[in-house]
Amino acid sequence: MKATIVIAAAALAFASSAQAQTTIGGCKIEPKAKCAKAKLVRADLKAAKLSGADLSGADLQAANLSNADLSNANLQGANLMEARTAGTIWTGANLSGASWMAGRDSYGNPVAKTCAPGSIGACK
Repeated sequence: MKATIVIAAAALAFASSAQAQTTIGGCKIEPKAKCAKAKLVRADLKAAKLSGADLSGADLQAANLSNADLSNANLQGANLMEARTAGTIWTGANLSGASWMAGRDSYGNPVAKTCAPGSIGACK
């Protein structure tokens, strides 16, 4: 009986920690995720598999998207200011209206660039 309780408690703890690791800001980190308008500021999404995800209007400011797969994702109107994007896969991603950091002004403040309508796979 005692061993059964310990095993059940361990299984519950493992399931809880596994779920906590795959959900950030109410967004389940997986392909085709439904995360429109999610708050993912400073989220560590390094190498995340988010192909086909709906991240329209999501706040990804200063998020780590290094080596993430965002192929065919919808990032329309997303805030990508100061996000780290080295190695990110953008193939087929809708970036229309997404905001990026285009540099800094003379005071060191970030200067935004907004992707043009029809920006698929790259910001135009």
